[in-house]
Amino acid sequence: MTRAELEQALRQQQAENAALRAELARVTHPPTVASPEPGTAVPNQEQFALLIRETYPAVVLADTMGVITWVNKGFTALCGPMMSKVVGHGSESILRKTLAVGPTLDYIRTSLQAKVAFQYEVPNPQTPDGTRWIRVKVQPIFNEQHELAMWVGLLEDITEWKKPQLTLAESERRFRDLA
Repeated sequence: MTRAELEQALRQQQAENAALRAELARVTHPPTVASPEPGTAVPNQEQFALLIRETYPAVVLADTMGVITWVNKGFTALCGPMMSKVVGHGSESILRKTLAVGPTLDYIRTSLQAKVAFQYEVPNPQTPDGTRWIRVKVQPIFNEQHELAMWVGLLEDITEWKKPQLTLAESERRFRDLA
């Protein structure tokens, strides 16, 4: 094969690869719900719910006062309570079961008052023995006037990531006890 033929074959292969990547992107990223109306910074809850209802990560929506207005199936799978049990309750009442009092709860309260994003890790309330852990990430959503419109919380199971940390901490505690 000549150099020109090799270059032509390479260009053809690159074009085929680009077409395959485009097809793969189309198949793996199906069309989404229409974007919010022009001029709105925050989609309404119905549009938002359509986008995230079936997603795996646990998602929680709360109003500006911290009252839970919606949770997805991932939340129910991860945390156990049915939607009807948490919707309408303040997020603090749910946190109290997990955190009681202490620096994490103070951190959360301070972050909520300052209207800034925050995250924390806690034992999953579904496993009171502390065998499962979750990471909670909370993000404020602001409207065009820079006023708080809602809170969005994402929860994920971090047990497999947390196990080595807990094992190391236990080992260090035992070593300190021996010393």
